[in-house]
Amino acid sequence: MTASVPLVPWVADGLRRTALDPFGLLVQPKGVTELTALPPALLARWVGEFRVVVLRGFDELPASGLADYARSWGALLTWDFGEVLELVNKEGSGNYLMGSGPVPFHWDGAFAGRAPSYLLFRCALATQPGTGGETSFCDTTRVLRQAPPERQRLWERVRITYRIGRTGHFGGTTSSPLVVPHPLTGHPTLRYAEPLPAEEFENPMTLGISGIPAAAREDLLGDLRERLYRGGARYSHRWQTGDYVLADNHTLLHRREPYRRGASRHLQRVHIL
Repeated sequence: MTASVPLVPWVADGLRRTALDPFGLLVQPKGVTELTALPPALLARWVGEFRVVVLRGFDELPASGLADYARSWGALLTWDFGEVLELVNKEGSGNYLMGSGPVPFHWDGAFAGRAPSYLLFRCALATQPGTGGETSFCDTTRVLRQAPPERQRLWERVRITYRIGRTGHFGGTTSSPLVVPHPLTGHPTLRYAEPLPAEEFENPMTLGISGIPAAAREDLLGDLRERLYRGGARYSHRWQTGDYVLADNHTLLHRREPYRRGASRHLQRVHIL
């Protein structure tokens, strides 16, 4: 959803910037359409300020070109499949990322040993309007600010251990405090991944919670879910073919909305350390 009033257009630089609701920035070219013409330092500053930057109307890059461009930002996280993950529908693969169902809120790199700083997506093919497949981003700094002090103090005591069977490049066991400082700015953020219940997911993920009494754990999860899904902290991006999206992986959690089974959807994703 775009705000009705754009920010001051950068006509001289050939860019038009529009605020997104409730956070984020849409950048469209008015002249030069080469993505590589946008300085990484400028985009990184915008990501730091707006959390999500949507680049729309820029020229297409091939998969190898996408990784090359991302490398101009810094080192990339390399997986066993390489640097570019092709997110396409592969029902029955056992990997919920490749299905058409929901992907709950999470941060990337939880099981990689090092979380990337930035997520770079490119939409090679968007779903048709009304068929789902949006990516939602939750600004956890907003969630923290909106929570009462006693709730914040409770969160600061929590540590969560995540366990999921390994499927392809993803899975294992990892542990993190619920509240962690942003590695670049130092501001507190929430590092949290929603559970994947066995009745809904072929490869379930369980959460082991420590730091608070066992009787308080169910309330913790229910309260977190309610706060993460509030509109004031969540931006839902409806993809258009050709979109590029840059996101702050430390401040934000993200999820995929389910889409109609059999619908075509193809994203490419790169992790920038």
